[in-house]
Amino acid sequence: SPGGRSLSESDFQLSSRGQGFNLLLCGVTKVNVDGAWNESSNLGGVGVIVRNDSGDFIAVTSVRITHDDQGWSVIGAAKGFQNFILECDSLKIVAALRDSSPFPFNVRIVVKDSRELMASITEVSYTHVRRQANGIAHRLARAAIRSESSRCWFKEPPDLILDLLIKESGL
Repeated sequence: SPGGRSLSESDFQLSSRGQGFNLLLCGVTKVNVDGAWNESSNLGGVGVIVRNDSGDFIAVTSVRITHDDQGWSVIGAAKGFQNFILECDSLKIVAALRDSSPFPFNVRIVVKDSRELMASITEVSYTHVRRQANGIAHRLARAAIRSESSRCWFKEPPDLILDLLIKESGL
């Protein structure tokens, strides 16, 4: 419970986001993260979308990485938030973040960087979501591979994801 107090009905709100209603804890920020990799170019991308407790857009980032980069540390985009849910469609990564035991070699950089960042956050939970529920982060990750540089957008989402935001909102 936030701040060590009991939760009440007023702590929750219903949010309609495309596929029905989700019960969200008021004041909780939702962060969706995805990564993509292109073997032939040896380049990768990480996409992150940050939403408020109503599911509304706060910010997105699309970060290009190489095999040496610790690019998943872009989760740090959410570092200013002290209470959030991190959603990812990689079951390996979610399981490794939830558990303090050793993690698989192929996700070591992601997990190590993320654990270090999350250590300073008051309340964080990790949730595995289906690929379909992580479409915006996935599109941002794929776009990062094709981009010359990393990008961040605050307040106004990029045209690249507008169709997905509209689809999710059920409009």
